[in-house]
Amino acid sequence: MGDSGDYSDCYCPHCGEGEEHFAECADPETAWKAQQDKIDALVEALEKAQSANAAQDDHINQQQDRIEQLEKGHQEAAKQITSWSRMAKQNIAEREKDIAELDAARQRIAELESRAVTAAAADVLAERKRQVTADGWTPGHDDEYEHGELADAAGCYALSSELFDCAGEPPRPWPWPDGWWKPTNRRRDLVKAGALILAEIERLDRAAGIKVEAE
Repeated sequence: MGDSGDYSDCYCPHCGEGEEHFAECADPETAWKAQQDKIDALVEALEKAQSANAAQDDHINQQQDRIEQLEKGHQEAAKQITSWSRMAKQNIAEREKDIAELDAARQRIAELESRAVTAAAADVLAERKRQVTADGWTPGHDDEYEHGELADAAGCYALSSELFDCAGEPPRPWPWPDGWWKPTNRRRDLVKAGALILAEIERLDRAAGIKVEAE
């Protein structure tokens, strides 16, 4: 194709401009350079966009990794909390058991302390035991005295020695033969009186069907 040299109606296919700007592109080298500059600009814009997308992808990946780490940490924390909760419940149950055992021990100690006796009470119990083992005043023997004889005998020993002659005959309420009347001194006589009163109370309990022996 020949070149007529007339470019008045020419439309530049490279720069996209009409005849009013064709003078800028009339030179093929200039048109090519303009086109190349646009291509370079587009390539640069594309590379920037790709770089931005890559940076955004990296950021998204980092956030996803962070989310996974947080979720994993949350799961581990949940497991740890569950374990702590289980241990706490177990510890509470053990402490409650310990407290119950401690309360039972305190109650037992209180019961034992309530049963602790003074020297006077111990002497009365020892005299009661002596009456059973040495004198034969067993429960079966005591049950024969249904008319208050044990209480009467206790009352005689409990009377003040100033009211009667301890060396002489027993006081009138004495229910048994004079040979069984054996006063000594004020305290000893009161111990005998206490033992006889105890025997009478036990007799009444047996007659009423009340348990006599202490646990």
